[in-house]
Amino acid sequence: MRTVLMNHAPVPSDERRARLLRHLLGRMLELEEDGLRVDAPADPFAFHGPLVSVTFTGRDTKEMARRLEEEYHILVSCADDGILLCPAPGVTFEDMDYVQGAVYQLLLEQS
Repeated sequence: MRTVLMNHAPVPSDERRARLLRHLLGRMLELEEDGLRVDAPADPFAFHGPLVSVTFTGRDTKEMARRLEEEYHILVSCADDGILLCPAPGVTFEDMDYVQGAVYQLLLEQS
């Protein structure tokens, strides 16, 4: 099983990482109609460094972070008001799609 490191400390970004973050933001925005709230601004670089912040509407943030780690091997950081997604170097576009799929599966359980 893959492990996706999404709990990396924000660092200055290069062009590849910029594209990766915009891809992640787009994937997370696609899930807003399913109950995900994207708390980061339209430009993920404008929010305390390059990251995307999400909240599962009506769900405990720490519990969702725990489940992402234990069930899907996606390591995230948790803030008081959301889950912070900041990909480590080496994370791929395919990994971002995997993260979206895992988040979507957790959102389906809310329905």
